[in-house]
Order: sequence, then structure tokens, then C-alpha cells
Amino acid sequence: MKIVYILQNLDLSAPNKVIFNIIQNIDAKIEIISLGQSSEQNYVKLANELNINIFETRNIFEISKICDQKIVHLNGYHPNIVGFFLKILTDCKLVSTCHSNELTETKSHNFTGFKKIKSQIKHAILPFLYNLQNITIAVSGDAKTYLSSIKVANIELIHNGIEEINPKNLQKFSALTFCQIGHIMNLKNQLFSLRVIEFLKRKNIKVKLNFFGKIRDNNYKITLDNFIKTHNLTQNVEFFGSLTPELLFENVEKSHFCMMPSFSEGLPLSILESLSLGVPCIVSLNGGMKEAVFDNINGLVISLDSENVLDKIFDFCTKSDYEALSLNSINIIKTNFSAKTMAQKYLDVYCKLK
Repeated sequence: MKIVYILQNLDLSAPNKVIFNIIQNIDAKIEIISLGQSSEQNYVKLANELNINIFETRNIFEISKICDQKIVHLNGYHPNIVGFFLKILTDCKLVSTCHSNELTETKSHNFTGFKKIKSQIKHAILPFLYNLQNITIAVSGDAKTYLSSIKVANIELIHNGIEEINPKNLQKFSALTFCQIGHIMNLKNQLFSLRVIEFLKRKNIKVKLNFFGKIRDNNYKITLDNFIKTHNLTQNVEFFGSLTPELLFENVEKSHFCMMPSFSEGLPLSILESLSLGVPCIVSLNGGMKEAVFDNINGLVISLDSENVLDKIFDFCTKSDYEALSLNSINIIKTNFSAKTMAQKYLDVYCKLK
């Protein structure tokens, strides 16, 4: 079986990590087309170790030659546009992955001007692009519902999966410590996490919050800084930026809880990885996170606009059986969200198209 993956770039992004988790767990001849330049931290070294041919090109005729008579997996908006031309120029089978409810995600960005017009055009043509695919993969039930709402046919639900992470049984930080992983931007709603910390501090709890991720919105970072200063949280909050996977996992494992109060999400690998490390998660109802996090079993699912949401978090963090939450977190990932299970389901999809 010959499969070509078309990626926007080879950066160490979560969507690309899903693809490489598939690649490493199936038996097929793999080629990768990267449409854009990658940052210094990327998957090129791993691809070379796996003896995968990489083509960095935007030339549609060159791409067509590579993809003809093969299964082509498109991963992202620009690859889906390429899929339109492949349908015209080649005899290939197309698979695409939808990671989240893209309408909800766009609304949270509050685009204005040209960016708003651009996003409106994007959403107008997305149903057409998805319906060019032989099969579209939804990584969560929420993503599947979104695809159905825009009249996409031939949808398969395959949850994201991760390679097994063995906890090192590291000692927890002395303070009650929360972490949040993801770009610093309104979509990720770090402001809510700060509200939680401020609330717990007023309850006389020794508390800490660590943010891991690049700053994507400088104005939003200023908003966060102003909240921290106004509520005297300077000693309680720290921004770490992007860390290596090893260092990130160490910091997450030493935390007590992982927060993800996003306005829109798919099924984030950071949540699956945190659970795999035995760290219970507090997540919003938005997106597919509620398909991996269950109230008082391995975490807490919250409605962001609920009147008593902060009290609910306080009770959960201070009254739960933490050891049981941690053990459940690990077992749920091992049972339901392994990379091998995910890859086998993708392989089954590919085999349908042979």
C-alpha cells in the first residue's frame, strides 16, 4: 500500500504528531509532501529515521506526479485545497482529517476586517472541499457533528491516540499546581484559568499555575498580565513558553491538575498525554474533550458560564480521591486512546480505498 501525506509543514504541531503516530504503527510505503517551510523544531529527523521520502513543494504538477494512483491523506486547510486539483489531475483516493468544529473556533478569534472576510470565504468552501474526499475522518464526536451539520458525506470517527508514556512517579510540587498547555491566545481561554487561581487563593490555598506554549496573541498576553498584576498573582503564575517534550512531561507529571477551558477544541493530545501521566484534567464542555474526561472519574467537565463553576472546581480539587483519579486517568488512555488502536482504524480506512 502506498500512502502520501500532504501536510502544511513539518513542525512539531499536534496535527502532525497524530500523523506520525499513524505512520509509526502501520505497514505501508509512506511519502510526505510539505507545502510550507518548517520551523527549527520539526519532524524531518524522525521522517529520515523512518526512511520516508520528503518533498517540500507547492508545485501542483509535481505534487500530482507524486500522488497519482496512491492514497493521499490531507491534513489541514491548505492540503484540502490541493486535494481539489488532485481530483482533477490524478487518479488518487483522498482522505482528510477534521480536528475540530471550525465554525466555533473561528468565532472565538473575533476576526475583523480582511481576516473576517477571509474566514467567511474559507467556511463557504469547506463543505465543498470535504465532499471531494473519499472519506473524511473526524477525531471526535463533536467534530463529526460539525461535519454532519455542513452536509459532509462519508465521515468516519477515529479518536486521536498517543504513544504510551510511562510516568516517572515524580514528586508533586508542594503547592496545589495547575498547568495549561497550548498557545497563549483567546481561543485557549487562559483568562479563565487565572480566575480559578485567584478564587482558590482567596480560599487560602497555596496554589500555582504554569502555562506552557508560545504567545500567539500579544494583546491577549497583555490582558493576562494585567489580570495577574491587578489580583496580585505574580508569585502564583508562570509562563514557560515551549519546552522539549521530555521537560514538558516532567513538569506536567509534577502538577496536580491540567486545565483546558478552551472555547473550542478537538481532542487535544495535551489532554491525552496529561491523563497518561496520571494527571486528572479540568476541561470545558467545548469540543471533544468530554469524550476522554469524565466527571469525578479522571477529571471534571465544566460549563464556563455556570454560576457556581468556581465552587465546583474548588470542591473537586479539595475533596476528591486524587489517587483514584490519577489511576483512572492512566487506565482510560491505555484502554481507549492508544496510538496503535488509532493507527489500525486509519489502516482499515485506507484498505477500503485500495
